[in-house]
Amino acid sequence: NISETDFCRHLFYSSSISQKRKEKMIKLVETELKGKSDGISFESFKTFYNVLFGGADLERAMFFLDSEKQGVTSDEFIKIANWVVGRDVDPHVVEVLYCLLDENGDRNLSTKEFSPVFFSWRNSRGFEKGALSVSLGNMKF
Repeated sequence: NISETDFCRHLFYSSSISQKRKEKMIKLVETELKGKSDGISFESFKTFYNVLFGGADLERAMFFLDSEKQGVTSDEFIKIANWVVGRDVDPHVVEVLYCLLDENGDRNLSTKEFSPVFFSWRNSRGFEKGALSVSLGNMKF
């Protein structure tokens, strides 16, 4: 298992958020979840990593689900994430995610709250649209 704070640091690895703000957000997670968990298992981490790989589908689903611009509840997010990866995402990982990213405390995540971490994560690992189109452009059928 890894700690929730280590999981958060991993998510922040390539985000555009300032170091001071990252530490403040991680401290919030540490305070809120202290003594409530044994951490995040490797299996839960791996499943959530697959959610990150499906980021374009996740972003699109969140956009359509959040038609009133109120954000997505954790239950809605779990349903979306389960659909993206085709298996159950650990609710504790989603709880950590919401604790980390829910800036206004309304227990909903908007794409604005979500994007500085997740969509920059994808781009930093070569998942931007240009990289995908180049590799597909070279394939011959």
